[in-house]
Amino acid sequence: MGLDGRTPLAMLTSGDIDAAIALDYPGTRPADPDLQRHLIAVEPVFVGVPATHYLARRTEIELAELATETYSGPRDPASGLTRHVITECERVGYTPRLADLDHADLCTVARRPHTVLLMKPSSQPPAGLVAVPLAGTPLRMDTRLYVSARTALTPEAVRQLRTELVIAQHSLVEATDVYRAWLERHPEWDTTPVDP
Repeated sequence: MGLDGRTPLAMLTSGDIDAAIALDYPGTRPADPDLQRHLIAVEPVFVGVPATHYLARRTEIELAELATETYSGPRDPASGLTRHVITECERVGYTPRLADLDHADLCTVARRPHTVLLMKPSSQPPAGLVAVPLAGTPLRMDTRLYVSARTALTPEAVRQLRTELVIAQHSLVEATDVYRAWLERHPEWDTTPVDP
C-alpha cells in the first residue's frame, strides 16, 4: 500500500472494487462524497536515516533537528503527505527540502547524505537505514477502510471487515520492534480509536 493509496480510491470511485484501504493525513478529505470512511488506525510517521547518520542511535528525533535534511517520500501529491510534512516543518521554523521517490529509489536512499525517508511505523527500513520515531509525533497518518455508498456489502459485512483489519494492523505493530518500543514509551497513544 505504501504511503499513499490514491489508486485504490480511484478504483473504488469508478466502481471497479467495493472497498479499499488508503492512508489519509491531517487535512485530507475524500474527493467523492459517496465514499464512507472507517478508521482502522491512527499511527505516527517515522523517519528512516542512514545507519551512519549522527541521529541514527537516538530513541526519538525532534522534527526541528531535521531542518538540514532532505525528506524523501512517494511520488503522489494527491495523498496529502507532502502538504502534511510542509505544514509541520513550517510549524517548527523551516521549509523542508523534498525529493519524490519511486520504489526502485528506496535502496539508494541509504547512500545519500542528509536524506531521511518518510516511513510507516510498521515498515522495515531498507538495508542501511534505521527507523527512528519523531518526538511529539508531529507527523501522523490514518489508515482507513473506504467503502462506496453503492456497494453490495452489507453494513454488517463492512463492520466485520473493519474489525478484521484492526486485528491485522495490531499484528503488524507486534512484529516491528521499533514501533512496539515506541508504543510502550507512549501509553497515551491510542492506535485504534473508536470508529466515528
